[in-house]
Amino acid sequence: MNLYWQLSIYDRFSGGNGASDNFYATHITIDTIKTENWGIQNSLYASIGYFPNSRTQMSLGSNLSYYLYNYKNLELSPEQDETFNNDLSLRLDLGISYYISPRLRFDLNSSYYFSNEHIKYENPLGNNNSRNKYNNFNATASLVYKIL
Repeated sequence: MNLYWQLSIYDRFSGGNGASDNFYATHITIDTIKTENWGIQNSLYASIGYFPNSRTQMSLGSNLSYYLYNYKNLELSPEQDETFNNDLSLRLDLGISYYISPRLRFDLNSSYYFSNEHIKYENPLGNNNSRNKYNNFNATASLVYKIL
């Protein structure tokens, strides 16, 4: 943006699918379950940084993600045949660094994370839904000394 401000924005999209033979062994039984799954994820990230002088830097970032996942048990066990999972999450980060010397700096960091997850299980015996919401806040202060 200019000498003191920097802006970063990117979007990441990923997806995949697969099938597997899952091998389970206990001291009583040995079992193999055939499964297939697919999933997609999209994340949008934006960050703005402020550098008022050569010793101080501040940044504020956000990450918005959406995740969709499907899991199917090909053995068709009545306990769990197919699972759909979608999750919308938001993360906000704030970081401040002050360089006391070229090797020694003081950092203040904080982050907030929110997630809203919906899981739907489908099988011949009926459907089951669950919703999970997560809120998390972290803050740290550290003194960092760079050896090399």
